[in-house]
Amino acid sequence: MLFLFYLCFVAKASTDVSFDSIIDVLSQDKRWSALNHGSTAASRKIKKESFYLYDGKKWTLKKELRKTIEALNAPPVESKTHARCTYPARFLWLSTKLGPDFFVPMHVECPKLENWRAAFQYPNVSVYFVEGSFGNPASSFGHILLSLGSEL
Repeated sequence: MLFLFYLCFVAKASTDVSFDSIIDVLSQDKRWSALNHGSTAASRKIKKESFYLYDGKKWTLKKELRKTIEALNAPPVESKTHARCTYPARFLWLSTKLGPDFFVPMHVECPKLENWRAAFQYPNVSVYFVEGSFGNPASSFGHILLSLGSEL
């Protein structure tokens, strides 16, 4: 019986260590820094504190990542917008890094996000290159047209 308890303790400790190492690696990723608009509290471009989930002292990307994972796995509360609705880019990025089975499967209603997505659904997207000049390659960037949802 004591041996079984020991095995459970060792297994739990080893999974915690590996999860901590995953958090360490992910928190140093350039994309995670970009999703948080800065890598330190001083360099953050968004100064509105409500944008960030970690509200304690000495904000770091690692603490924000832990808080984000916790919020994305939390059950929905009717009076609050779920983190999966507020931070869809974080959820998508973490799902690709941690795998689809990492997050608790749940249905979350995101009416604002769905309305925003519906506003940008186009049947087709076309890129037209009008003209370029070998003498001035930068002119090529000024002569590209993007057509969303209709034929030009």
